[in-house]
Amino acid sequence: MAKQLFTCLLYVSILVSVYSDCPLGFMRFQESCYAILPVKVSWAEALRLCQAFQAKLAWIDSAIEDKFIEGMLNRYHDSIATAEVWMGGTDMLIEGIWVWADTLKPFTYTNWFPGEPNNEHGQHCLGLFRDKGFKWDDNRCELKMAPLCKAT
Repeated sequence: MAKQLFTCLLYVSILVSVYSDCPLGFMRFQESCYAILPVKVSWAEALRLCQAFQAKLAWIDSAIEDKFIEGMLNRYHDSIATAEVWMGGTDMLIEGIWVWADTLKPFTYTNWFPGEPNNEHGQHCLGLFRDKGFKWDDNRCELKMAPLCKAT
């Protein structure tokens, strides 16, 4: 975990921020700043990595914000070598009740892939998948994916 944190800190520190009020390496959209960290970690590790950047695993409140994230994944897909990212949603507390981990508030907007969430093999963590048309999918929390962080 320490090596991954160092790699992320190095990555973020060498990038130039698009807007000066976003942390280095983050990209502004509306009132928030976003970054896809270039490491693959579990969902719990992703939560901690985002916190290390004074951010949280991303939550999405609208179709417009979802389209922005889709654009980020398209732009940075080759440089981060991932087709999937962790977001901050979970149904760990009550099966089938999806909430944002940082606030425990239920989703007000969703973009699930057809047939999802399905809790197949105990899936309780939210991923966004490029190969599924940028739709949401519940996944096993121990899988390794890149964190999508959001700072406000």
